[in-house]
Order: sequence, then structure tokens, then C-alpha cells
Amino acid sequence: MRDHRRATSRDIADKVGLSVSAVSQTLNGKDIRLSQENKLLIRATAKRMNYQASFVAGSLATHRSYAYGLVVPDIENPFFSALAKALEEKSRESVNILVILNSNDCPGIDVDLFNMLAGRQVDGVFLIPSNRSGKETGRESRNRLITIVEQSTFPVVFIDRVPQASRCDSVSFDNVRGGYLATEQFIRRGHRRIVCLANEASESGAGRLKGYIEALSDYDIECRAEYIISCDYLEDEGYRAGEEVLRLLRTEKDERITAVLSCSDLATLGLLGCLHENGISVGDKCSVISYDNSPMIRFASPGITSVSQNVKCLAEQAFALMETRITRPDSQVTRVVLSLMIVERESVAVLAGV
Repeated sequence: MRDHRRATSRDIADKVGLSVSAVSQTLNGKDIRLSQENKLLIRATAKRMNYQASFVAGSLATHRSYAYGLVVPDIENPFFSALAKALEEKSRESVNILVILNSNDCPGIDVDLFNMLAGRQVDGVFLIPSNRSGKETGRESRNRLITIVEQSTFPVVFIDRVPQASRCDSVSFDNVRGGYLATEQFIRRGHRRIVCLANEASESGAGRLKGYIEALSDYDIECRAEYIISCDYLEDEGYRAGEEVLRLLRTEKDERITAVLSCSDLATLGLLGCLHENGISVGDKCSVISYDNSPMIRFASPGITSVSQNVKCLAEQAFALMETRITRPDSQVTRVVLSLMIVERESVAVLAGV
């Protein structure tokens, strides 16, 4: 019968006829007084016996689990899945594992998942808070989450959605600037009646909406309440918002909108589906700018102009903050805000007279 027991340092020591201490220190890369021949023998025997270092033993010595947690609102969202992949790669490079948990964008689940990770004694948590709907129960759970985070004994790094009340390290994009640049892109091409689809309940959505409003103000364009459509960042929500857009496209010519800023690629997919089903050609009858610049948008036809966020840079900055907090727990709280850019494609028409 095959022995599935994992080889230990003692097994290797017995095999090579050396002490357990000599074997353990050699395999851990310690510089000990041992002949090169014996060191090579130990490593060769360990490889032959398929020896794997025990992180449990290492954890007892260093008081670390060598595991991080990541809580994302929606792993099916290309932005969050790309972020999870980039963070997992950074963790693996530093010989840590990343436990990825999905909250379904529900604030109450955020609390449960955070407590679950705390119970498993991870070294730190990367946290993207949920923000769907902004209902009272959601706000209560969100406030409870922030309280629990502030009381945690391990580091927490907020990513993308950063609660203003938090005193944790964080990294995000300049959402106000992103909303401004996208709106300005429309304005410079002659558009004045511009709709914005945004999730006002989220920090990122509120920032993008603020940028939209500021751009209109700077160009002396009226900000109309009916042009702001609340929209969670889901495909079906984008479709529902698209029905509102259709109504605004079918008003009298002097009141008819000409452009839509959609603050999420997933919502944009729903919007595009609704416009297509109703015979509205993007870039002709309605100009569109999206947000995130994920692969699903890059290959749309016509190409959709989008606000691009560097997810790899976001992950690298978040991981650096975590590592710094672990090695220097008393260092000052750091909030990193990253820049972004507009990627121009064919979805924004230039109106006559521009």
C-alpha cells in the first residue's frame, strides 16, 4: 500500500545520516558549517523524497500564516477578476497564498467574509467594499464593516472603493478626474445634452458623477437631474438604464440627448444591448463612453471609447502597501490615488459646427 505521509526533515536526516538540525537549516537556506558535499546530498535527497517545507511550522516560528485575503464584490466583473489575478500573482511571487472571496456586492456578506478571514488568521486583507443599492440595511452593514476593520489586529488595505471614514491604507483611481475627462471628451465634440449612468452609492461612482457635474459646470452647461440615471454596475441594470436613455432619445429634437457616459463596462454591455435591440446605432444616433476599458469593451463594434484604469498598477500598489504595513506596523497611513487616461475609439461622434 502506498504511503501518502509527507516526508519530514527527520525522514531526510535518517536517510542521509545527519542531524535533523543540519537538514532543516540547509533546506531553509541557512549558512551553517557543513561540507558542500553534505549540503548537496541533503538537497538531492529532499528532492527525491518530494519534501515540501511546512508553512505551519514556519508560521509558529514567525507568527505569520503567509496568507492574505481578498474580498471582491463581483468576481465575474472583468475589472475585479483582473485585479484578483494580478494580486494572486504578486502574492505567489512572495511565497504567500491569496484567499479570494466573493461578496455578491452585498454589504452584509462583506462583514461575514471579513470575520471568516480573521478567524483563519490571515496576515492581512485586501478589501473592496460592496455598495449595491444603498438601502438602509446596506448602509448599516457598511458602517459595521468599517468598525470591525478599524478594530482588526491585522492590516487592511482598501482598494478602488475607499470609505472616507476609514483610517486604513488605500489605493484607488482618481474617479473625479475620470468622470471629468470623459464628459469633457463629449463636450469638445459638440455634445451638450449628456446622460450619466452612475452608482451614486459607491465612492467610485460618486466620484465619477462629481467629475461629470464639474465638467458641465466648467463649460457652462446645465446639469439636468433627468440626465443622471442611478445604475448598479451590472449588465441587467445597464439594460434598465438603457430604457431610460431610449426615452430621452425620443424626445423633441431640441431636448434630445446625444451622448451617454456609462460608469462601468458591465452596465455599458446592458446599455449597448438595449440600444441595439431598438435600432439605435452607437456613434451615430447616440455617442457612448464607457469606464474600465476591459476586454469585453475593447472588441465591441464600433469600438467604444473608454476611461482606462491600469489594474496591474493598482494591484502592485496595494500589495506594496500591505507589505509595508506588515513590516512597519506603526508607519503613517497612506492613501494612493492613481491617474487614468481616455482610450479613444469610434463611439463618439463629432457634431456639426465643431
